[in-house]
Amino acid sequence: IQSTGIGIVKMKPDIVTISLGIEVIEKTVTEARNKTAISMAAMLAGLRGMGVIDDDIATTFFNIQPEYTFDQITETLPNGERIKRTERRLIGYRVNNSLSVKIRDLDKVGIIIDETVDAGGDATRLNNISFSVDNSSALEGNARTLALQDAVAKADLYAAETGVTRGRLTSLVETSSNQFSNQPRLKNVALTFEDAGPPTQILSGELEVRVTVQAVFDID
Repeated sequence: IQSTGIGIVKMKPDIVTISLGIEVIEKTVTEARNKTAISMAAMLAGLRGMGVIDDDIATTFFNIQPEYTFDQITETLPNGERIKRTERRLIGYRVNNSLSVKIRDLDKVGIIIDETVDAGGDATRLNNISFSVDNSSALEGNARTLALQDAVAKADLYAAETGVTRGRLTSLVETSSNQFSNQPRLKNVALTFEDAGPPTQILSGELEVRVTVQAVFDID
């Protein structure tokens, strides 16, 4: 008898991880880097002022690259023929400095986001927000137990319906383990704060750990 067991454990997240940073475009590398550094220093000060510890803040990306525009130019050849060509023109430099920030007090997530992006100013970029559980080992173990119990129950049902007896387990394979599915995410948002509005609301919802196993039993 072969059966598939599914175990699902649901829980409320206790950690929010935010990917955010500063992005600046200026005519020179020095100007772009300096403005990025000033805004990032203000953002870090805002995070620390809201109780986020340095161990929960990590640089995930830092990049300096030239920015170009493309101009359409019309030229007249010696024979009088007019042709068009595209010419690349340097217009400045882009500096991007991104952080990964863990927030362990979910009640403060919206406030921390508001304070942080306000400190960073119009150069602030919020790239992603995700939810997780700090210690998921016990939850995964519970999901595996439920998956095995489900596989055994299904095998017993098949055996009873076909007039046989389920024998010993001969094979057990975990075919999938989906940790923290159904995660709400917010991606690629450019934030500006010219006018103070209502506070940001972040809703964590509910996460789940899902484990699937394939079991094979003898028939007695």
